[in-house]
Amino acid sequence: MDTTPQPVINYASPGTVRPPRKFAGLFGWVLFIGLAIMLFLVLQSNKSSYAEVSLSEFQTQFQNGNVSQVVVDGDMLRGTLIKPGVIGPGGAAFSKFRTELPATMSQNWSFIQWLLDHRQSAEVRVENNGNLVSSLLLPLIPWLLIFAFVWFFIMRSLRKAQPGKPKPTPVYIVTPENQ
Repeated sequence: MDTTPQPVINYASPGTVRPPRKFAGLFGWVLFIGLAIMLFLVLQSNKSSYAEVSLSEFQTQFQNGNVSQVVVDGDMLRGTLIKPGVIGPGGAAFSKFRTELPATMSQNWSFIQWLLDHRQSAEVRVENNGNLVSSLLLPLIPWLLIFAFVWFFIMRSLRKAQPGKPKPTPVYIVTPENQ
């Protein structure tokens, strides 16, 4: 019978280091890449549902009575056409459009009055979506992801790679019978 004490590593004592877990690093990468892809898709889905239309094309469609709804949202017009339109020669047909306005043009009452006077059967609405979440939090999300990436992957690995770390001390369990 072998009576030599067997070394047992006690992970609860100070100075001992757990063996590296490769699964945690892989899980962090998958989580980070998944969040970045989801953020990209959410931000792109809002822009892709509307065709970008010039201001002159909007004016033509609006005065011809082909617009069923116009929403003034900040310095942008969003709307729906009655009959689908075509952008340029050989372009794709669209029924929802988006038109950028010059800065502060939508705040000018004469522009709103022109919309109301020339609307024919179109519904004209105004939305003020300048809430705190969309104006402050959405631009910060990419920066928060970048800082989380730097902290989670780079700073943690730099801390682990510091020279002069104490080596784990083996702990021997000695029972009174083995003395």
